Formats: sequence, C-alpha cells, structure tokens
Amino acid sequence: MPYSLSTERPASCDCESIQAKVDLFKTQSKNLSIYSKSSHSIPPSTDHVGPKSSNIPNPYIPLSVQTSDCGWGCMFRCGQMLLAQALVVHFLGRNWRLTKNQRDSDFSLQIIKWFNDSWSPFSPLSLHRLVQMSDRKPGEWCGPASVCSAILRVMAKGSSLDSRLSQVQVYLARDRVIYRELSSPKVD
Repeated sequence: MPYSLSTERPASCDCESIQAKVDLFKTQSKNLSIYSKSSHSIPPSTDHVGPKSSNIPNPYIPLSVQTSDCGWGCMFRCGQMLLAQALVVHFLGRNWRLTKNQRDSDFSLQIIKWFNDSWSPFSPLSLHRLVQMSDRKPGEWCGPASVCSAILRVMAKGSSLDSRLSQVQVYLARDRVIYRELSSPKVD
C-alpha cells in the first residue's frame, strides 16, 4: 500500500488499546519516579558545561546548577533505553508486551526499578551511576563511546549487586570493530 497523507485511521489500527498501554506504562513509571525530578543527589559539578537554569544550588541535585538532565543527558538516556530493551528481550523474550492485567510482581517492574534515578543499590543502572561511571560531571555532554563504556562499567558493578544482571554480558566494540574469533558465543 503506497504512503498517503490521509488523516483517516487504518482499519487495522487499534489506537485505543495502544494508548491504554502507554497510559498504564506512564502511570507505573510515575509511581517509580522515573520521569520526575530526582530526589537523590548526582555528584556535584564544579564547572558548569550544560544549559544553565539558575546560579543557585538546586535542592534536587545539591551543589549543582542542574535541575534535570535536559540538554546534557540525552546520550545517557539513549544508552539506558538500549540497555533496557536488551534486558527486556533477555529476561522476558522478544515478543513480550506490556498488558493491562500486569501484576506488581511482574519482572518488567524489576527492570524499571534498576533504572530508577537514585543512588539506591536497587537501582544499579540509574542516571546517577552512569554519570559516575563515565567520569563526567552532571551537565557535561558526552558521546556514544563514553556512554557505552559507562554501560559496561555499571553492568559489571550491577552484577555484584544483583546476580540476575550477571546473566547479561556487555561487549564494547572499541574502535567499532567486532572480532569474531574473540566473541563468545561466536558471531556469524
């Protein structure tokens, strides 16, 4: 079917069902404080690099002018999304989907908790830990290589905090090269 600019909804689209799932996920995420301002401190920044929102310390990120990760945290968040998807596929399967009847004991909630923005040992994959492991300061932008390196480190440290994370191995392709003979299992 060719692409059209029609505003009509395709007959096969179940938009209400999709929206209900999105709303459910947003509600669960808000309950875990994932998309709200962090109440836990990120290591202080001595020199400000990112967008400046004020010149006074912020109660959410003490001794830092940062009020959020807006303007500097996008690469960290992309890395978190990539890692979260890998964990979902590993633990729940490629065909797993969020449902309305999801239970609080569902393992998908555990995956979300691992990413909760806090210093809690139950959140080993948080923005706080990624920033710490990247050797960057809050407000300092970093590129994909730095984030990948930080992901490798948080997964290694996270494995010691939660043994389930040790089931997933992170491979960092330095200089964008994957050597088949060094990969395990072998890459074809």
